[in-house]
Amino acid sequence: MATRPVQRLVKAKPTIEGAGVRLRRAFGFGATNDYDPFLLLDDFRNERPEDYKAGFPWHPHRGIETITYVLAGTVEHGDNMGNRGSIGAGDIQWMTAGRGIVHQEMPAGDAQGRMHGFQLWANLPSALKMTAPRYQDVKAKDVPVARGGTDTAPSPYELLLAALASCTSITLRMYAERKQWTLGAIQVEASYHLEGKEGRITRVVSFGEALGEEQRARLAEIAEKTPVTRALKAGVPIATTLRSADQTGEP
Repeated sequence: MATRPVQRLVKAKPTIEGAGVRLRRAFGFGATNDYDPFLLLDDFRNERPEDYKAGFPWHPHRGIETITYVLAGTVEHGDNMGNRGSIGAGDIQWMTAGRGIVHQEMPAGDAQGRMHGFQLWANLPSALKMTAPRYQDVKAKDVPVARGGTDTAPSPYELLLAALASCTSITLRMYAERKQWTLGAIQVEASYHLEGKEGRITRVVSFGEALGEEQRARLAEIAEKTPVTRALKAGVPIATTLRSADQTGEP
């Protein structure tokens, strides 16, 4: 794998979003080619309710996915299709805007007034731009935990592998549902291989018996266009990526 030098170190900038929420933006709007297929990353850590309680009232999205991870406090959400819900500390919401949705996200702090979390926007592959909008709320107790050796916390490599496998699986299921295909069993395996000082990630996708050869080939093609796969194929070695992330300070 070719090694590319770090282009620049970027620190998140204070930004006001929604109805007056103060947050820090790592990237987004104006430099999408640098981060494609990711469009935006916001860190909304705050301990002053007056800086976040106005929230993000009704607003539209189309052609993207938003992934919200709450570390402290809660986020109430609703949309124009009648969906309602709440995510709290350790919970994840994966929203697919698809062909269009209008929703709102209203944060509320915990007992100490803390509202901590972040949101990532991912561009949908062209084949899924007009898919039906949907939500996936994953509660903290249902989030898989990878263990690194004897450590209690997962290693950065294991987190990358988990993200790769999850993103691939979700994207393929969405496409199959849109085509009204019976996907059957799907298994996504990812592994990390250390080669000298650098590493590479491989991924294997296998399907059940319900799919024909043409359908399998199409899903394999879609798998290569998932956001995480495209990011990893950009050519930056994993070790270099992690080193540059460590040097940027707070996101």
